[in-house]
This record gives sequence, structure tokens and C-alpha cells, in this order.
Amino acid sequence: MDSCTCKYLYHVTDRATAAKILKNGLCPMIGQRSRLAGEEDTRIYLTEKSSLPYWKQILGQATILQIDASGLETERMERFGYGQYAEWVYDKPIDPKWITRSTTQAYLTDAKHRELCLSFVDTISQISILFARYITFYDDDNTENKEWAMDCFDYCQDVCRTMQYVLPHLNFHLVSAKDLRTHLKIMGDGGCTLCDRYEHGSPPRIIQCDYGSCLGGMP
Repeated sequence: MDSCTCKYLYHVTDRATAAKILKNGLCPMIGQRSRLAGEEDTRIYLTEKSSLPYWKQILGQATILQIDASGLETERMERFGYGQYAEWVYDKPIDPKWITRSTTQAYLTDAKHRELCLSFVDTISQISILFARYITFYDDDNTENKEWAMDCFDYCQDVCRTMQYVLPHLNFHLVSAKDLRTHLKIMGDGGCTLCDRYEHGSPPRIIQCDYGSCLGGMP
């Protein structure tokens, strides 16, 4: 577990759910996004103030609840970082006396929104890698390779379901073609992206995707 030193934590939700939480408190559960991601443990998801703009955008929700961290057993909390933002998970109910409606204004700047969009381009790369591994090894003679391929496929499905939920909340119009080319070039170290590896032979058994085919050629 991680040590939480924040005076307040926050929970992002919709207006109707917020009204119920203010009355009854927060209880560990498997929410919509967690269910899509294949989460099996009931938890409460909280965030620090600095991460609020990101979670509002990702979840597509605008109502913010503030939780007084002094009412929590902070030694039971666990922090997960995702680059630009983070979340805290908690496994015990939170009494409504520790929860208030927040008037905090939390919005992403266009620059940070653009960075967030590009981070999900990396997730699309991850999906491509997982599927390429599945295609390569799903009918392999080695049992361990076949089992690994199915694990990749299952995880690929979980990530795809999450992406279907998140992507409509992001404004990819903020990402120019130049932004995308630069990002892919950096992430691919100038060689390739959206692939696991190149495999030559007849017939090839790996999905291949280079800059020329993905982006119509690099400048």
C-alpha cells in the first residue's frame, strides 16, 4: 500500500450519482469503466486535485466530490500512476460526513488535452502489439506460446472495451498531423510503431505497420 499525504481527495461522477453519494456515502464497487477493463475487485476510485482535469475528461463527467482524507484509513490506499495523472483506490466504505460537493474548477488546457490524446495513441499501439502477438502464436505448436497468445487476446479485448468508452470523450481535433508524426517518430525511436516486431518469410505471420503505410510517408 502507498502512503497518502493529501488533505483532500476527489471523486468524479455524474450529478444523480453524486446526490446519492452525499446521502449514503461511497461504497466499494465495480464501476462501468472498471468493468470494461476486466476489474474483478470492488473498490472506490479517488484522485488528487492535480489529476482532476484528466479524470473529468476521460470519464466525461463534470461533478466533483471532495473527500476529507482524515476520515480514511490511508494505509489501506493504493496509488496508480499513468504518466500525466494518477488515481487512488480504497477498499472500505466512506461515510457521507467526510464527503462534500466541490466547487473546484478543473479543466485541461489544449496543450494538456493534446498530450492526453497522444497518450491514447500509445494505447492503440499497445492494442496492435497484443493482437500481433496473438496472430503470431495462437496456433503455435508450443502450448505455453498458445496460452500466452490467448492471454494477449483477452487483455486486448479489455483494453479495446475501455478505449471504446474513453475515446468519445477526447478531442483529437487538437492533434495535428505534424503532432502525430512527431509523436510516433519519438515513440518508435525513428523506426516503427504500432507493431511488435517485423517478421519476414513466406507467408509472413506478423502484422506489419511502418510509417510509410501508416502515415503516407515521413517528411
